[in-house]
Amino acid sequence: MSYDYLLVRGEADPEMDAMLGELGDEEAALASVWVAATANSIGTVDAVKAAISRVFSNVKWERSPVELPPGRAKSSPISDWGWHSLGRPECSLGIGENDQVHAISISYAERAEVEKLAATMGLRALDEQSLEVFGGV
Repeated sequence: MSYDYLLVRGEADPEMDAMLGELGDEEAALASVWVAATANSIGTVDAVKAAISRVFSNVKWERSPVELPPGRAKSSPISDWGWHSLGRPECSLGIGENDQVHAISISYAERAEVEKLAATMGLRALDEQSLEVFGGV
C-alpha cells in the first residue's frame, strides 16, 4: 500500500517527456513532477489550505519554522515547508515567493482520497512508492 504522495500543478509536457525518455522510468517520473513544481504554482497558502480542507474535513493546520539547508532555496522555488496539518492525513505545503504553494506532500492517505484532491484542484500526483504519476486535467 502506498501512502506518500507529492502533488503539483502542470500537465505532462510531450517535449519534456521526450527529453526524459533517455532516463529510466523512475528518474523520468521524478524529473517530470519536479519540472512541474518549479514551473507552476498551485495557489496561495490560504487557498490551498482551504481546498485541502474541503476534501479532508478533519485537517487542522499549524505553522512551524522549518530550516532548509543553506543553498537549497537557490536551486528550488520552494523555500519553506512550514505549513503542515495535524493528525492524518499528514499534509505539508512547499511554499515559495509571494506565499505561493508549489507542491503538496501528503502521507497516510488512501489513493482514492489523493485522486479526489488531485481532480478537485487540477493537480498531478506522484505516488512516491511506485513512482506512478496520475491525475491532472
